[in-house]
Amino acid sequence: MLACQQLARVLADAYSNPIQLDLDMIRYNEALHKHSNGMVATHEDSLLKKFPHGQEHLLDKPLVILDSAGRIILWYLPDAISPWIQAEMEEATIDILATRVTTGRWIHPRGVGHPEK
Repeated sequence: MLACQQLARVLADAYSNPIQLDLDMIRYNEALHKHSNGMVATHEDSLLKKFPHGQEHLLDKPLVILDSAGRIILWYLPDAISPWIQAEMEEATIDILATRVTTGRWIHPRGVGHPEK
């Protein structure tokens, strides 16, 4: 219950600390090439001209970043998951990763591959 209260508190804090950008994410998304990878300099330069960087912000508390239309494009939620739950998640993840094989598939009781649904 305490973990849920902590998460709710961090979410509420973030929602009450909005930073609005002068950027329309719909227009930005439409300007991206379908397979953009950030490595084509001419395309990146073109995007930068259409969508110049705004003011830089230090993210030091829970907050949301909004685009110019008020759409939430990022939740910054430090400490949203309590340290003891993070530790349990890390332990569980290590156990799961220990069963991973080099092919990138997971080992299941029925053999290598994905479980049937």
